[in-house]
Amino acid sequence: MRTSKKNKNNNKVFILAALFLILCILITGFFILKEITPIISPIKTKIIQPFKKQLPHVKLPLSFTKGHGEIAFDIDDAGWNTEIIDAVKKLEPYPITVAVIPQTPYGIYDAKILSKYPNCQIIMHLPLEPDNSKDMTGLKFITVNMSAKQIKHRFDGFYKKIGKYIVGVNNHEGSLFTANKKKMAQLLSDIKSKNKNLFFLDSETTPYSVVGIEAKKLGVPTVRRDVFLDDNTSYDSVVQSINEAKQIALKNGHAIAIGHVLPETLAALEQQIPRLAHQGYKIVFVSQLVH
Repeated sequence: MRTSKKNKNNNKVFILAALFLILCILITGFFILKEITPIISPIKTKIIQPFKKQLPHVKLPLSFTKGHGEIAFDIDDAGWNTEIIDAVKKLEPYPITVAVIPQTPYGIYDAKILSKYPNCQIIMHLPLEPDNSKDMTGLKFITVNMSAKQIKHRFDGFYKKIGKYIVGVNNHEGSLFTANKKKMAQLLSDIKSKNKNLFFLDSETTPYSVVGIEAKKLGVPTVRRDVFLDDNTSYDSVVQSINEAKQIALKNGHAIAIGHVLPETLAALEQQIPRLAHQGYKIVFVSQLVH
């Protein structure tokens, strides 16, 4: 009996000691965990809200449905600098058409680099004679007083510079030239002789343009501009013009908007094009709207 009682007492002591040890381990573990928790806590990242910069002035409709139409953006006057390259990068993956003036300091460079971008197509921005001769500064223009041979010679010179990069042509200035049936027909024939798939985008710098009529006669693919984005170069004005293009696309199923390599225009496109896509508009190349 004495031995059994002694064993029971020993067991009690052992159990108490074990419980005390477990309690000590739990307490120690609690304090260790408390100390290391800040180290293993996940890093909190700041959530960046898109489209906040410069957008307080933009009033958007309350709701949209898919299939609002197609919009193509063409950026004229590329080649004077290389800013257009970064702009096109920022617009990925949305399609953008860039019109390069072949005789500018960076025209060949811009065309070569941009032709490698899957979201960019190049067209030649061709200087044609305007109504006001004072606007013919800094460039060699094709004019109405040139013979057919002279027109061809000058166009050939331009084409030699960037022809291998382009899918089409559009006019820089040209209010006088594009209203002249004979001269416009000659130019379109020269363009077709280089590549029958080249299209002509009529910038429509005059209401008297005959580009569409003459192109149809010759079988040259053509399309015309609907909106100029930056007649007024303020950011808000460019956004308003983009909204105008939206309304035309809603009505007609498509719209072509022409802007220029200007900081306000490029900033507006960077902000607005993703919004257009989100709203249900399809952003396309100008070539996709040619008929």
